Formats: sequence, C-alpha cells, structure tokens
Amino acid sequence: MYVRREKSWLKHIDFAIFDIICIIVSFYIGYIFRHGVGSDFTTYYWRLLCILLVLDISVSLIRSSHKSIVRRSYLREVLETVTHCVTVDGLALFFLFLVQETGIYSRESLLIYFVLHNITTYLARCLHKHTLRKKMTSNPGVEQMLILTNREGAEQCVRELSQDEYRNYQVIGVVLMDDIYDSDIEDGSDNKVDDPAMKEAAAAEEIAGVPVVSNYAGVREYLMENVVDSVFLNLQLDSKKSRRLNHELIRAGVTVHINLVRVPDDIPNRTVERLGNYTVLTTGLRLASARQIMMKRLLDIAGGLVGSLITVIVSIFVGPVIYFQSPGPIYFKQKRVGKNGRIFEIYKFRSMYMDAEERKQELMQQNEMDGLMFKMKDDPRITPVGRFIRKYSIDELPQFFNVLKGDMSIVGTRPPTVDEYEQYQVHHRGRLASKPGITGLWQVSGRNQITDFEEIVELDTDYIMKWSVVEDIRIILKTVRLVLQGDGE
Repeated sequence: MYVRREKSWLKHIDFAIFDIICIIVSFYIGYIFRHGVGSDFTTYYWRLLCILLVLDISVSLIRSSHKSIVRRSYLREVLETVTHCVTVDGLALFFLFLVQETGIYSRESLLIYFVLHNITTYLARCLHKHTLRKKMTSNPGVEQMLILTNREGAEQCVRELSQDEYRNYQVIGVVLMDDIYDSDIEDGSDNKVDDPAMKEAAAAEEIAGVPVVSNYAGVREYLMENVVDSVFLNLQLDSKKSRRLNHELIRAGVTVHINLVRVPDDIPNRTVERLGNYTVLTTGLRLASARQIMMKRLLDIAGGLVGSLITVIVSIFVGPVIYFQSPGPIYFKQKRVGKNGRIFEIYKFRSMYMDAEERKQELMQQNEMDGLMFKMKDDPRITPVGRFIRKYSIDELPQFFNVLKGDMSIVGTRPPTVDEYEQYQVHHRGRLASKPGITGLWQVSGRNQITDFEEIVELDTDYIMKWSVVEDIRIILKTVRLVLQGDGE
C-alpha cells in the first residue's frame, strides 16, 4: 500500500508548530529580561502574544512559508526565515500603532523578542530539516525502489534519483529493459527465469554506483527474491506493451512511478508527483494519504497496547498449561514474510507439540487447502490446550507484540511462511502489498469454508484495493463476534 505525498498545508504542520514554539519562547525571554523571572504576564502582553500567534499562522498560509522547506539550502533559509519573521512582527507593530498601544510595551522587551524570534526560528527549522533528511536516508523501512530503464539515458536517470539528498526512497538496483523491445510480454506470465550468466553479468555491472540486477527477462525472479516496494519506469513503449507491463507490476503489489512520456488511459489509481527532477505518474493497488496511514497506525498502537496487556494476563493462566502438556517455550516464534517480502518473526502461544515442524511433511497429503497454505482438521500435532486456544483464537494474542513493533497491523492479510512464499507466482505477491494482519477479510469471510488459495489471494487483494479505516473497524468488530462464537480455528 503506497502513501501519497501530501500536498496540503498539513504536510509541513511540524514546521508550523516549531515556528509557534519559537514565538512563545522568544516572547517570554524578552519579557522576563525586562521584568524579571517569576513576573506574570499582564493582560496586554497576553493579548500581544495571541496576536503574534494568529499572524504567524495567517502569514504561513498566505505566503506558503514552508513550501519546499526541506529542499531549501541553509543560506536560502536565512532569507526565508527573516522574511517570515519580519512580516509577522511588522504586522503586529502596525496593529499596535493603529490602536495606539505602542507606548504600553517595553521597547527593550520587544527588541530582544524580535532578535530571538529570527534566531530561534532559523535554528529550529535547520535542526528539524537536518533530522528529516537523515531520517529519509537511514530509515530501514524506507521505500525500496527499482529503476526500469533502457541503457540509453540510464546513467542520468540513475544518478539523479539515487543521489537526491532529499529522497524518501532507496534505489536498490537497475533493470536494463532493452530486451523488452524485441520480446512479446505474455499477459499473466509468471514463469521464473534462472540464467546464471545473466546474474553474473548483472552483479559485475554498476551504473552511477547502483548495481544492474537484471534485464526484463529476469525481473519477475528478482521481484520474488528481494524486497521491492516500488519501481520507476523510464521507458518509451508502445501502448500495448506499456499497458501489459504496468498491469503485471501492479498485480505483483508493486507501486509504479511512471515517467510522464506516454501514459495508457486505463492505468488505475493515478496521482501525479515529483520524484527527484522527474514528474511521474504514480499508480498501485491502493494509494493512501499520509493522514489515512497515520489513523491506521494509531488504531494499531491503541489496539496493540490493549492486546499486549491482555496477552500478559492470559500468559499467567495459559502458559503453565502449555508447558505441562508439552514441555518447552510457551511462545512460538516463526519466520514469516511481511510487506513486499520483508522477513520478520511472528509470535504466538504454542499450540502444537515441539516436533510439529518436523511432522508437517508427513501430513502434507492430508492438506485440506488447495494451494500454498497448509490446514488440516484434527491435526495430530496440536495439543489438547492448543485446540482450545485455537478455537477462541487465544493463540493469536502474542501477535499484538508484532503490531506494536510495526511488523504487523491489526487488520491485514495473513503472512505466509517462508516455504509458502518461495512457491508464490508473481500475481500472488500482490497480497503482500500492505502489512500483514492478525485478522483480515479472509478470516471474517468464512475461512473454514474457503480452501482455494487463489480465492484467498483474490480476497486479500480486494481488501487492499478497497481499504479504509472504516473497513478495518468493521473487520475488527466482526472478528470479535466470531471469536466469541468460538469460530477461531
């Protein structure tokens, strides 16, 4: 799930808050410098402070004072800061002149405030910009981008995107697509390519410091074996090939940034953005705003805190029983595949005997699922207490720890095991376009009755495409009802 870059004034509300704090701090220091520490504001000073705050917000909105603030140089920021502060303070003084109240205030206090206002605002903006820039490049969860381009013009494209110091993505590789011009794109083809010579040649070549990881023939395999959140298409293709390539990438759950050269009319979920020096058309299974993602994360944090507390309490009662019936750890940890191929450890209450994983291969012929999942009624590996905690989904409670860590969400898609993921075809990857969840559309749609994996993939991708916070709340409420009915397993 891709987070749209905000274009409203809310995008830089953090800088607006810092500006307001600087006004308050500077105004207070100027006041106590003249009147002494511990002196209370008089009514006149409170009114002037309120006027300054209102003017600051108004000037920020009218002048768009924070537009492109992260990209501005530190020297340019001096000019922008002084212009903003002088405008705010000048309008305030003009107001005092009109109401004939200039003589009420200490000129010494106002002068100190004016100087400090400029200095503190500049320093606060620069420090916050430095922090944001550092976070953009060092964040381990930053968007992992693959560049798809032809050899001609590849160096300029890679250099501009990979060396942009304000980027909120990391360029992980280049795919040279020259062979696409001589090939026919098979619609829906999921065949993997295993060409050692191609891999060796790719590993030895770099463009502007970024490795060439594949050509078009091997891009499907690369998507399946690596974490890829998005691709940047810098190609000029005929309408038919462009449409099929875009649809194939979107089905794989990858966000597609299209350099605006030629754009097919039927590309879904489109939004125009700036990426480095390029104007691109961004598309994907679902484009969500930063506000929507923030609301989802707040819902996860609130639910995660409550769920983790319940988990600790339940552990006191369930833990000894689990250990008594099958000595060993009460929590079960397993590597799972999360958003766009990221590996994480999932937590559960252990509901099986210690040799469950070794016995799984013996039971594969009794698998009730048609596809890349394993499910078996009356599984002999499950302990007696395991059947109870599975029936009421108690075994899932420790996953709230995963939610707090950020590996999972309360609502999402079921995270596959590593061996399941290794058998995925490209279109299966689309169900991993968002964080996996404790519950989801499949779980509340009668998971005991759905045994076709392709139907599960369809449900999961449908959830991602139609996602909303309201839908998440609906799924959570339905999950609670099903759990209380004992329909957890």
